[in-house]
Amino acid sequence: MFNVKAAVSRLEFGPKPRHMEVTDIATGHFVFSPVEGTEVSFTELDTTIRAAGYEVEAASVIVIGEIGDGPRVKVEGSDQSFRLVPGEVGAAELRAKIAEIAGSTVRVVGAWSGDGDGETIWVAEIKSISEAKD
Repeated sequence: MFNVKAAVSRLEFGPKPRHMEVTDIATGHFVFSPVEGTEVSFTELDTTIRAAGYEVEAASVIVIGEIGDGPRVKVEGSDQSFRLVPGEVGAAELRAKIAEIAGSTVRVVGAWSGDGDGETIWVAEIKSISEAKD
């Protein structure tokens, strides 16, 4: 796991290895928060992990920000945004929830992917910050 942590730490958004937590050594599952104020890239993360001899089986992300057009969530304190697509939350439920919480700060959780068109969250949960605290 050290090789993966070292490789990820070389990414612009990668924290130092000591700030990454291995949660399951057998499966290689680890967790990290990107360096504050930097934009993340699933493609860069995937390429880096593959170069270290591993593969990304799945990635999830938690993003706090505001709902924008598209629908997208614009990351708080950054110029980065993520496209929101139905995941565990279905299409109709996602549209309704976005309409309900538009204009508020939200917490979005879901599977993370990315390509040449940007970053995507396959929404599993979307709540206004006031709901998330309840």
